[in-house]
Amino acid sequence: MKNTHCSYDSSRVGESERLTLARKKMKDAWIGLIIVSVVLAVLFGSAWWSMIPRLVLFIHAIDKSTKYSRIKNEEKKLKAQQSNQNNHANTNESSYYGKQEQPTIITPTSDEGPSFCPLCGSKHERNAVYCSACGTDLKLGA
Repeated sequence: MKNTHCSYDSSRVGESERLTLARKKMKDAWIGLIIVSVVLAVLFGSAWWSMIPRLVLFIHAIDKSTKYSRIKNEEKKLKAQQSNQNNHANTNESSYYGKQEQPTIITPTSDEGPSFCPLCGSKHERNAVYCSACGTDLKLGA
């Protein structure tokens, strides 16, 4: 019989299912490495060949950690873009109630080199459409 039950950490309600699954896989990989390392150390001491499975599990845990980190960064960027789109929509809706102050984008006189986001100040390419850090629409004020 196949067990399809998957427990979720209730303290992380806002996480997407993809991020939760990646977090669980990362945690399981590190716990597995610790358990195997302890068992091998107890059974075989410091035998050189007992380091091979530990090394393989360590590489696996590092791989799962980098995948989790990548997914978490993608989720942050997506939330920032959605938040920016919602703020932009709210600005358009609130224009009926009064004049909204538009952000000004200060650009250097030369067209070469990087530019900076007016909202968060992070560096980006001059022809970028969205800020990679916060998702701000960079062409909005241009």
